Parts: sequence; structure tokens; C-alpha cells
Amino acid sequence: DWRAECVARLEAAGLQVRWAADDPPHGQVLPARVQVQCTRVLREAVSNVIRHSGATLCAVRLAWQDGGLLLEVTDDGRGMSCAGEPARRQGHGLAGIEGRIRGLEGWHRFEDAPGGGARVAAWVPLEMPSANIDAA
Repeated sequence: DWRAECVARLEAAGLQVRWAADDPPHGQVLPARVQVQCTRVLREAVSNVIRHSGATLCAVRLAWQDGGLLLEVTDDGRGMSCAGEPARRQGHGLAGIEGRIRGLEGWHRFEDAPGGGARVAAWVPLEMPSANIDAA
């Protein structure tokens, strides 16, 4: 359960959490590979907020849009370039997110959030089950 894990970790670190998740479209099931990789992306994004952001608030949003799943983690901390050093150079986490999302043929963005803080967004394409499967 993504919500339980993310909220528990963020609250244990003393952050306020906003969680927003759309219900999946009827019949939509995440393929196991997509679920595993998205779990790892969320874990890394949340870890980055906890370790590097200096934030007091973290918002996590999951949305079904454009035939895929959007994962978005936003905080009110220092932003992507804290203390003049790009966040990408501090570790391998963002490169890992990038590789996972690219492997699922999706897109990702690492950017400063509007109003301050950082935003990690990733979208992965999903296929709806074929109508012929239901008829069988």
C-alpha cells in the first residue's frame, strides 16, 4: 500500500503530509513490473524529501491521466538546487528514478516547485485490459 508506507515514513520524519490519489479506472490493474518500479520511484522520492529537502510539508499525488499513471511528490523545502549544489550530484537516487521511468517508457521531471520546494513527477503508460479478455 503506497499510501500507508509513504505517509508513515514522512510523518515519522516529522513532516506534514498531503495525500491525493485518484481511484483507478474500472478494470485497470497495474502490471507487476510497473507496480514494483513505481513503488521504488515513490520510495526514492520520499527518501529525498526526508534526507535533503528541509521541508515541513510533502504532498504526494497519484493520478490516472492520458492513458497512464502520474506520480508526483512535491515539498516546501529548499528546492532542487540547495546550497548552490545541484541535487542530482548528491547521490544516485534521481538517476535511479530516471532509469526506472525510462525503462517503463514514461517521462520524468525534477524541478523546483511553484512557490518554492521541489517537485518530482513521473508518468508511465498503462494499457487497459482488452475487452476480449472479459468475454472469454
